[in-house]
Amino acid sequence: MNLSDYWQENKRFATTVIVGVLVFFIAFLMLDSSLGKKDQAIRKRISEAQRELRQEHYGSQDRSDAEADFERLSQAMEQLSAQVEFVPRPEFSLEAHPGSASNLYFQRVDEVRESLRRLASRARMNLPDGLDLEPLMTNDAETIARHLMALDLIDRTVRQAIHAGVQSIDRIRVQLDPSFQSKDGVGAIERTQVQFELVGSSKAVAALVVATQSDEYGRATVVDSFEAQIDRRIPDRVGLAMTCTAISLHPLLEEEELD
Repeated sequence: MNLSDYWQENKRFATTVIVGVLVFFIAFLMLDSSLGKKDQAIRKRISEAQRELRQEHYGSQDRSDAEADFERLSQAMEQLSAQVEFVPRPEFSLEAHPGSASNLYFQRVDEVRESLRRLASRARMNLPDGLDLEPLMTNDAETIARHLMALDLIDRTVRQAIHAGVQSIDRIRVQLDPSFQSKDGVGAIERTQVQFELVGSSKAVAALVVATQSDEYGRATVVDSFEAQIDRRIPDRVGLAMTCTAISLHPLLEEEELD
């Protein structure tokens, strides 16, 4: 069978195949042209981005200015930290007394109770039994360190109350930072609080508040809350609920800061 006979017999099939090949070829050329333009555009954008990244956006003066700003901020942070952070006196610090943390705590509790009892008795001032200190049922050094800090804060404030002429301290309550025992930790700022409920003349209460803000112990006491209530039945008798806070500052790890 020659080519002429094949064409006559399969003309429709051959035509369909030829048309299909032409359509495929044209579509391929159009697709290749479209993708090629997109590819070129993407490559151009990548090249421009790489050139921009290689360019130096900040000069040496910008770096010097940033370092100077950082230094000023660091100094300001140190000054603010020094003003608010509670530093326990050596006799209330575990670091200054290596050995049994429990023994040190119980020894300091006995000393503070006896010393304040004598001072209060001479001033005819009433104190709660045992300073309302609950038995410490733990040997954990970190927990004891915080209770020693609270004991130091109690000793300071009660002495100031006695000298101010306060009539009585009716209640003392220690509250560790709620996040102290949490799995996430206390973070950068930890607050150990001592709540006082006391009664005295308006002059005595005012004198106590002023004393807490003096530098008698190196720096002022942080007072988180302060609520005074006048007793209408007795002239010049004021009830005061005051929460004093010992603030501890902890540095954050670099990983935590990045998170």
